[in-house]
Amino acid sequence: MPRSAAIRSAKALRLQRRLIRHYVPLGLLSGMAMIAIDLVLHPDGGKLERLVVASAYLGLILIGVTLLIGPLNLLRRRPNPLSNDLRRDVGIWAGLVSVAHMLFGLQWHYPWEPWKFFWDGSGTIPLRLDSFGQASYLGLGSILIVALLLTISNDRALRNLGRRRWKLLQRLNYVLLGLITLHAIVFIPTDERAQTYLFLVVGIIAVIVGGQIAGLVVWRRRMRVARQPAIPTTTTDDLA
Repeated sequence: MPRSAAIRSAKALRLQRRLIRHYVPLGLLSGMAMIAIDLVLHPDGGKLERLVVASAYLGLILIGVTLLIGPLNLLRRRPNPLSNDLRRDVGIWAGLVSVAHMLFGLQWHYPWEPWKFFWDGSGTIPLRLDSFGQASYLGLGSILIVALLLTISNDRALRNLGRRRWKLLQRLNYVLLGLITLHAIVFIPTDERAQTYLFLVVGIIAVIVGGQIAGLVVWRRRMRVARQPAIPTTTTDDLA
């Protein structure tokens, strides 16, 4: 078989495995998670409103999972490569859910009038600076980072950018997590549901931060051990 044909065959097999092992389970689990989130947080709202809320928290959870895969590999003493298919596919799925959340939100709040999220046209500063506007700008920043991360979630981008630059861009995941957290907190309603929303956001962030800290501790410990000089062994010749 020619080399080019062998490469195409290997790529097709890899894609098939990713679809079966990652995307199908991710789709099923995401559907179940959205139903569970909807039942807990917002079972009495309109259909579009419920999709907005469920997709928002599912996106946050999925982004958290992408940030926990590395620490879990360290804690389980497994290889932790720069990029792997599982982390990449979860990240892609998180990005798609985030885009869906944005589209649902656009249609729920101001159908076909997206400028109203950022512009009110009144006063000396026509930008929308109330809590809704602040949350909208945070959401815009988040979706721009999501778009960038989706763009580099492939082998070609890794080759073209190089390991260092690719990893630097990939670390925008942490910025994304911060923006989404602020976006969610600002959007938390001021009614009896607020406590449940806040507990869920704080709980998700606590798990992510805890996992990152645990992974960092393990990594530093291993680096410390790796830098220690080897202890020379004593033989009978040394004692002679």
